Amino acid sequence: AHLVRNLRWHLLFGRKLAVDLLLGAAPFLAAGGLCLGLVLTHFALHAEFGPLEGFVEPLFLDGMIEGLGLVFFAVIAPLFASILLAARSGASAAGTFAQMRLSSELDALQVLGLDRCLLLGLPAMAILALAFVLLDLLAFACGTAGSAVAALAAKPLLGFHTWQSAYFQHLGDFPFRGTGELLW
Repeated sequence: AHLVRNLRWHLLFGRKLAVDLLLGAAPFLAAGGLCLGLVLTHFALHAEFGPLEGFVEPLFLDGMIEGLGLVFFAVIAPLFASILLAARSGASAAGTFAQMRLSSELDALQVLGLDRCLLLGLPAMAILALAFVLLDLLAFACGTAGSAVAALAAKPLLGFHTWQSAYFQHLGDFPFRGTGELLW
């Protein structure tokens, strides 16, 4: 009953947190994901094969790009998104709650007999859960763009279609295989 009565307040507080946590972190995550895609692909495609370079490189090129797509989706993007969400967005949420403590808003909630954990923690946790999924997809999209640029710059004869079919081979069509593990 309490949640229904104060639905408007929850929506306003949730919107403020979403802007602070999600929109504030998005530019940093996009730039970081792009740089990660560029760097990982650059170093993966500039591996030294020694005297067998002309023979072995074509065989391993598709495999390296396939591995990059899978590793970036399953490991690198979620790890980067979680670190950024914990560092940048966690500090932002802590600052918001500290400001509420200093301005006696938390004391006012206690005087009114309202549960502060339910009133403040529930929207914050819901926004953080949604923000992680969205920021992870943003990191993957920007990292994929960076990987495409680095791969086509390093191996111009590779071609975009060849890169795309190799990069997404183990992921399948959208929603990618493994997206369930990301959401649960």
